[in-house]
Amino acid sequence: KPKGVMLEHRGAVNLVFASSRDHGIGVGLNAIVMSEYTFDSTVDEFFRSVLFGATIHVIPRDVLLDIRLLRRFIDERQVNYIDSVPSLLDELLGYDEKLRSIRGVIAGADVLTETVKDRILEKGYTLYNHYGPTEMTVDALCGHMGHGKVSLGHPIVNTRCYVLDEYMKPVSIGTPGELYLTGPGMA
Repeated sequence: KPKGVMLEHRGAVNLVFASSRDHGIGVGLNAIVMSEYTFDSTVDEFFRSVLFGATIHVIPRDVLLDIRLLRRFIDERQVNYIDSVPSLLDELLGYDEKLRSIRGVIAGADVLTETVKDRILEKGYTLYNHYGPTEMTVDALCGHMGHGKVSLGHPIVNTRCYVLDEYMKPVSIGTPGELYLTGPGMA
C-alpha cells in the first residue's frame, strides 16, 4: 500500500526557499523536472524554478527513457540543475564527457553510494545529497559532497536535526542513535 502523510503548505514554502538559497537557483537559469509529477521531489524541482525565475524544460517521455537523447536534450537547452535519484544520475553523468552547462547535481530519494558520488565528482560536477523521510516535506537535510564520505549534510533552513538514544538523550559524535527532525516541513 502506498504510504503518505498530510503536510502543510508552510513546509513546501520553507523547502523551496531553502533549496533556492542553497543552490543559487534564479533568473536566467534552466532546470528540468526529472520525476513524474506525482513524486514528492517535483514540489521542489518545479516551484524553486518557477518562484525564482528559472526556466523549466519539460522532458518528453521518450527522451527521459534514453540516456543519449536525454544528454542531448540537456545540452541543447543548456540545463543548469538536475535533481534525480543516484542511479539515474550515475548513468546520465558518470560515464560520458561532462555536460558543460550543469552547475549543480542534486541526488535524493535513494542512497547515494561512495562509488556513484566519486564517479560524478570525478567528472567535475558539483554534487549535493538530499535526505528526507516520508514525514517531512521532501527534504530535511542537504549535504554538499566532497571527496570524503557520503553524508546527509546539514538541516535545511528552519529545520533541526537530533541524534538521540533510546532515552531521548543526545548522543555524542560518532555514537549510533536515532535521527529526529523538527521544523515547518514535518508532518
